[in-house]
This record gives sequence, structure tokens and C-alpha cells, in this order.
Amino acid sequence: MAEGLDFSIPSTGKNRGKSPLRWIYIILALLVILSILNAMLFFIRPNRPDAGSDGITPSANTLKSLALKLEKQEINKEAISAWNEYLKVAGLDANETARIWYRIGRIAEAMGDYDNALQAYYRSEAFSSPDDIRDEINQRIQRCLEKAGRFAALRYELNDRVGANPDSVKNNTQQNGGDRIVAEIGTLKITREELDKKIEKVIASRISGLSRYLPPDRINMEKENLLKQYSSDTGRRMFLEQYIIEEMLYRKAREERLADTDEVRDAITEMERSLLASKVMENAYKDEIKVTETDVRNFYEANKAKYSEKDKDGKENVPEFDKVKERVMLDLMNEKERDVQKALIGRLREKYNVVVHNSALSGD
Repeated sequence: MAEGLDFSIPSTGKNRGKSPLRWIYIILALLVILSILNAMLFFIRPNRPDAGSDGITPSANTLKSLALKLEKQEINKEAISAWNEYLKVAGLDANETARIWYRIGRIAEAMGDYDNALQAYYRSEAFSSPDDIRDEINQRIQRCLEKAGRFAALRYELNDRVGANPDSVKNNTQQNGGDRIVAEIGTLKITREELDKKIEKVIASRISGLSRYLPPDRINMEKENLLKQYSSDTGRRMFLEQYIIEEMLYRKAREERLADTDEVRDAITEMERSLLASKVMENAYKDEIKVTETDVRNFYEANKAKYSEKDKDGKENVPEFDKVKERVMLDLMNEKERDVQKALIGRLREKYNVVVHNSALSGD
């Protein structure tokens, strides 16, 4: 009969080897000790005061110094970017955050970027209203709205800030959603806000048409003149009267179903075609033409003979640059627009496979 299997634990006498389990326990213990030491070193590792937590991102102090330096040098876009980064890492209280947004607003306003200036001032007020900047922000917001030509927003802003009551009106003035009604055409009610917005669009359209041909100082002057013209009671009344006349004529045309005639439909199609074509060219000019003061002066130097004038004795004289600057600017812009137009039309001819059969145009 076979012997039974032996399931007994081997002897641990002196002459036998050490148990393998014992070595496993020792190794595990060493690993635990090493992990604890690594954790201790991580927590007690000193931080560099002038670096971010990852050693790459600048610290709050570094960003503040950079922002102040850029602001002082009037490198405005980069200064605003640095102040925004500073706000993210500085951990400021509400008052200090408000002051930084106020600084950002001032920089944007100096650049003529009134939209970003306004949003920065409003952000400042949203965090806090420190006594030392409260009145200044009020004035700057109103100034930005004026320069942007936002009559409707300015009027309501003034109502909110000086405590005026926009609902207080004379007995013969009706209301629509809290805004004064300035005219009625049947059931259509035209409010003061709507009128102001229409005026804003007209001004923006006119300034856009001038922006390619005039230097910034002239554009600002033209804009101020338009703002004065339409901000007066007389100017606003004249605009409203013209709008009413156009609305009445439009309604008359609709009643007579003129829009359904072939003649008017064709005219509308041609107007749309012409408008969209002009818009494409306008966008191309805006994207591709950048003219600096140096460009204008160089063009003047290269074409001085073109601007010569005869004096009373018949002698040719070339006027100084400042006297013909705007004329030179216009000539340079026209030349660049011709170049852009030629290049764009050439690309479109290839894209749309344009072929002109000149022989078919002749009388033969």
C-alpha cells in the first residue's frame, strides 16, 4: 500500500534555509519606508519666491512688474494681457481687483477701444466701488459712450447714475416698455431708444466709408461733427422726419404691391448683387491694406513732382509734406486699392473659370 502524502510544514531547524515569506515582508517594509521619505521631501521642499508652482509660470509679483513696465512704455495690448494674467494668480480682494480692472479700462480707453474700456469699467464696479475711483469711473463710462456714439445707452446710463426717472414724462407722451414714444405711424410706435439706435447706425456707416481715406485725427473730427449734428434736438427731429417719410412711402409701395413687379424684383436683385460685391472688395481692402505715416511720407518723396504747384511768377514749387498730406494719403490708398482689386479679381477669374470670347463681341 502506497504511503500517504505529507502535508506537514517543513522543519525550521538551524540546518534548513530561511523562509521565503520573511524576505517578502522585509522588502515590503523597505518600500513603505521609502514612500514615506519621498512624501516628506515633497512637502518640505522649499518654493522659489519668484517662480510659479511649476517653475515656469511667472509669479504674481513678476506679472505685476511686467504689467507696470508695459503700461509705462504704452505697449497697451500687452499691458492689458499682463494685467489679466496678474488677476488670475494674485488672489486679490474685491477692492484691489476693482482697481486693476479700472487700470485696464483706462489703458483700453487710451487706445480708443471703447468697448473693452466699458466692459473693464463695468467689471470694476461689479467687484467693488472704492471711494477713490467711483466718480472717475462714472465720468469715464459716460465719456466712452459719448465717443462711441451710443446715444441710447448713454441716456439710460445717465438715468441710472444720477437717479433720474425715465418713466416721468409729460401728459402727451405715451410709454412703451418704459421708453418714451417719439412718434407713431398707425400701430407702429417709434421710441426714443429705437431712434437713437438708427442714428448710431447711420453714423457708423458714414465713418466706415471715410476710414480708408482719412488719417485718424480727421476721422475723429468727422465723427465728432456727426455726433454734434444728430445729438441736437433739431438734428434728431430732422432725422425722425426723414425716417417717417421713408416709412410712409414704403407702406404705400407695399399697398400697391410694387415689390411683386418684375421691374422692382430685378432692381432689388441688382442692388443686392452690387452691394455684396462692394462688401467683398471693402473687406479685402480692410484686410490687406495697412498704411502708416512712413508709407505716406515715402510716397510723397517718390512722387514730389506730382504735387508741384506754380506760383504767381509761373515757377514750379513743391509744397511741404504737411500741406498735401491728405492728398498724398488719398493717392496712396487709391494705388493700393487698385493693386488689391487687381490681385483679387485675378484669383477669382481662375477660381470661377472665366472665359471672355472677344471675337463674339465684335460686329463681324
